[in-house]
Amino acid sequence: MTGVALVRNPSSTRNLRSASGAPDPLPAGVRPIDCSTLDELSDGLAAAHAAGAGVILIDGGDGTVREVLSRLPEIWGDPLPRVGILPRGNTNLIAREVGGLRTPDAMAEVLRRLEAGPPLTLRRRALLRLDYAAGEHPTLRGFILGWGAYAAGTRIAREEIAARGPGQVTLAVFSTLRRALFGAERRALRRGVATSMAIDGAPAAEAARLIGLATTLQRPLIAGMNPFWGEGPGPIRWLDVPAPGRRLALAAPFLALGRPRRWMIRAGYTSGRASRIELSLDTPFVMDGEIFPPGRDGPMTLTAREEIDFISL
Repeated sequence: MTGVALVRNPSSTRNLRSASGAPDPLPAGVRPIDCSTLDELSDGLAAAHAAGAGVILIDGGDGTVREVLSRLPEIWGDPLPRVGILPRGNTNLIAREVGGLRTPDAMAEVLRRLEAGPPLTLRRRALLRLDYAAGEHPTLRGFILGWGAYAAGTRIAREEIAARGPGQVTLAVFSTLRRALFGAERRALRRGVATSMAIDGAPAAEAARLIGLATTLQRPLIAGMNPFWGEGPGPIRWLDVPAPGRRLALAAPFLALGRPRRWMIRAGYTSGRASRIELSLDTPFVMDGEIFPPGRDGPMTLTAREEIDFISL
């Protein structure tokens, strides 16, 4: 049987809410990996690889998944291990897309199938990879990257709503829209963030952006929102809305559904697909729910050449 290791984040929202606060005993044959610190996570993954683990289970939210995925290619090389997500975070957007291990006996079922079959159901997905210039920050791998109002929305969710579950995250999105239209932060939000973005080698477009998004997820994000359209050569779906967002209140529902009107296209609302994006920002951005600093030594590079198999039960 392929070796199995489990990364459990006890600080993930739903683990904190569990009745006992203590994890269930691990089935025999599952190797625990401590993620109390990022160094311990790296050491635990390296030890699991040395022990022959071919399946990594992640008990946590999107941020925990991002931290594990960011490390796997450097530790494993090719082929990467198969990954199963026990979704225990706020929104669990990644598990919603790739299929998670949601049943109470999911871990035992994975072990049973590895031992006796039938084969595990796998969903292969491209990873969004972000490399800083000159290696000023470790490579990040995940699925959803956003800047401008998207980053502000993450802050607002924490301040105003605490983002406990998809319904309230949806409220955070509308709270951001409300503040951008009517609140005291209207001018700051509508001013946008200075951005330079080059799509697949095209000349870089420099302008203030109200919101920008990039993802390799293919399904709607939350509550049916799917703010992408257009075509292109690669797996990265991207959205670019220039500041201040012309007729934003009217545009918002069409933007959320990825069905722009012609006047929106003329006003600069753009979206498409890409294989490579060169991105420079003057403010922090968000990747899978966490805030990271912008690159200072040159543009950051987004690619999606790496793929990984997720277990779906």
